[in-house]
Amino acid sequence: MEQDTKTLLDELRGRIEVDRNELELEEEKQSSIHLEVGELRVEAKSAVGQLETDIKFLRSDLDAEIRKDPGKFGIEKITGVAVDSAIMRNEEYRNLENKLVEAQTVSDHFQILLSTVEERKSLLKDLVSLYIYNYYSQNNHSGEKTELKDLADSRYKQFKEDKYSRNENDGEERSSKTD
Repeated sequence: MEQDTKTLLDELRGRIEVDRNELELEEEKQSSIHLEVGELRVEAKSAVGQLETDIKFLRSDLDAEIRKDPGKFGIEKITGVAVDSAIMRNEEYRNLENKLVEAQTVSDHFQILLSTVEERKSLLKDLVSLYIYNYYSQNNHSGEKTELKDLADSRYKQFKEDKYSRNENDGEERSSKTD
């Protein structure tokens, strides 16, 4: 993955953090973060589609060229397997395939980030609800307030754990794709 893409992903991941003391600002930021990540996901998915199309056209061109002059590619008898093998050995074809794998990885990263932003929205709703409930129940027993705070803390902790475990799993998926 290119360094610019890694930097962008890291910057966006940092913006997903929720400051529970600034819920109104977090709510205001949510739609712009969602829009930005969604647009990046669309661009990444479009890049994958374009590379898939480029590969199909190159494959078609190479197939025709190989069948026209098989000796040029070291083929004595034209068979489907021989043509496919010659296409797979083509450097331009391999380069496009590698770019496709990279583009799919980037697209997957943005999909994971988009899902996390959607989870962030749910977390914000829960935190706002808890804040409102706590605000209107100030006269309740202190034990009830503690339970609400514990619930909010556990929900926030679960969100952070899910986010980090997803990032770790994503790294494992990437390394398994490259193996």
